[in-house]
Amino acid sequence: MEAVVFLAVLVLVLYLLFRRPRRKHDAAAAVLGVVAALAVVAVLAWREVQLWFDRHRTPGTLGELIRRELETGHYEVVANVLDRGTPRHTRTWRTSRLDPEVRRRFGDSNRVVVYTS
Repeated sequence: MEAVVFLAVLVLVLYLLFRRPRRKHDAAAAVLGVVAALAVVAVLAWREVQLWFDRHRTPGTLGELIRRELETGHYEVVANVLDRGTPRHTRTWRTSRLDPEVRRRFGDSNRVVVYTS
């Protein structure tokens, strides 16, 4: 799925780079559309979350994941690596959907402890 999204964005960017805009404001609107599309991940995959935690995990830390549903229907998912309750690393994803494994991990909760070490 990530590859399909990547290809779609790549095709859109190439189209915008090589087409001749009719008016100046059309080109500006197209660029803003691409930026907005890139700001929201189509589907947040558990593998991406897990890789992020693997890169930032250190002994004695706790990894937590927080889910917030936005008014737009999209999600904001925040990953924190905490050292004695103090955030050491944070990453935020905005996504239109959560993959089944991410949904399963959250269950009915909006906060999940991913690991303790």
